[in-house]
Amino acid sequence: MVACGAGRWCRSLAALAGFACALLLLEPGARAVPSFARQTGFTCDVCHTAFPELTPFGRAFKASGYTLTTEKTIGGKSTAGRSTLALVGLPPLSAMLQATYVHTQGGQPNQKNDNIALPEQLSFFLAGKIAPGLGGFIQVTYSALDNSFGIDNTDIRYSRTDALGDSPLVWGITLNNNPTLTDLWNSTPAWGAPFGDSGMRPAPSFAPFVSSLGQNVVGLGVYGLWNNLVYAEVDGYRPSPVGALPVQETAPAGSSTATNVVQGVAPYWRVALTHDFGPQSVEVGTFGMHGEILPGGPTLLTPTTRFTDLAVDAQYQYILGDNIFTADGSFIHEDDSTGGAGTGHLNATTLTAAYLYSRVIGLRLTYQDVGGAAGQGSHIGLIDLNLLPWLNTQFTLRYTANFELDGASGTPATNANSLLALAWIAF
Repeated sequence: MVACGAGRWCRSLAALAGFACALLLLEPGARAVPSFARQTGFTCDVCHTAFPELTPFGRAFKASGYTLTTEKTIGGKSTAGRSTLALVGLPPLSAMLQATYVHTQGGQPNQKNDNIALPEQLSFFLAGKIAPGLGGFIQVTYSALDNSFGIDNTDIRYSRTDALGDSPLVWGITLNNNPTLTDLWNSTPAWGAPFGDSGMRPAPSFAPFVSSLGQNVVGLGVYGLWNNLVYAEVDGYRPSPVGALPVQETAPAGSSTATNVVQGVAPYWRVALTHDFGPQSVEVGTFGMHGEILPGGPTLLTPTTRFTDLAVDAQYQYILGDNIFTADGSFIHEDDSTGGAGTGHLNATTLTAAYLYSRVIGLRLTYQDVGGAAGQGSHIGLIDLNLLPWLNTQFTLRYTANFELDGASGTPATNANSLLALAWIAF
C-alpha cells in the first residue's frame, strides 16, 4: 500500500473523493443514449452492464450485424419483391467524450505531473443499420496526445440467420480493422479491461502481436454463432498503415516511413463455447493469430519477425436486476523469431472482477502480467471505483500499482504508480 505521507497525494485524493460524493447526490436514470439505443428504442442497460461490457442481448445484437431496429425504416423493393433498402429514419450518429486527470507518484522523466486533458479523446460514430442484413460500427477519434483525428475501431458486417439442423445459426461476414474487435465477450484484448484510459498514465511497453495491430490492418472474415452455444470466426488481415505508401513485399528501400508493417496475410481465429442459464452466462474459448511484420518498414533489406499467438479466455456474468457481477480473464502465449535467429516468447495474463451495485456504483479489480525476455516483465494491479449517475455517463477513479514495469522494480516501478480520474460520456 502506498502511504499518504506525500501531501500532494492526500490533497488529490481528498478533492476527488469530495467530487465523487457530490455526484452520489445525483438521481440515476437514462437521460441520453447513443445511436444504437436510438435505433432500437432500448436504453443502454439492455445491451450493456456498464459500457462497453455487453449483456447476452448486446452480444446477440452485435452478432446480428447491428441491424435490429424498432424505428420506422425507409424501405424499397425490386420488382421481384426483394428488399433493396431499409434506412433507419434517424441519422446513425453519436459521440463520446473522455476527459482525464493523471497524477504519478514520482513523476516521469521530461514530463510534468498532474496532467489534465479535456478532451483526452473525442469520438464520433456512424453506427447502425445500413441495409437489410448490413450494419456497421465506424469510429473517428480525436486524440489530445497526438492532436489529430484518425480512423478508430471499425466493424462493418453482413449477417443472416438460418438453420443448421434443428437449431438457429447466426452467421455473417465482417470487414474490420482490429483483431478481436469483432468478439462478443470482454475477455479478449480489443474490448478488455481496463476500460477507458489515458495515454499519460505509465503503462507496459510490450504487448502480444494480436493486441497491437489495431487501426494498422484491415481484415475480412466470416463468423457464426450456432444455437447460442458455439461461436467460431476466421479472419485474414492485411497491412493498412496510416500515412504510408501502399505496401508491397518487394518495395524498394525507403518507399515508406511506416514501421512494424504486417507482411502478407495474418490469419486470426476464434472458437468459444457459451451458455446462458437464467441470470447467469458463461463462456470459455480460445483465439490466436499468426503473422510476420517488417519492423523497419516495407523494405527488401529488413528481416521479418514472425509471431504466433495462442490464447485461452473465459467470462462469467451474473445479472440479478440492477446488481451485476462479472469476472473474466485471458492468457496469451506468444512465440516469435526474427530472421531465423532463434525463438523468443511472451506471456500475457489479464484477470478482472467487477461488481456493479444498483447500476450506479461499481468496483473493478484488474491484474495484468506480461513477461518474456529480460526487460519485458510487468506486473500491475488496478483498482477502479466507478460511478454511473446516468446510463450513458461514467466517472472512474483508478489507482494503478506497478510491482514491476518493463523489467524495472523497486523505486522506478513505484514512481510510475498513478491515480487516474476519468469522465466518460456517450451521447
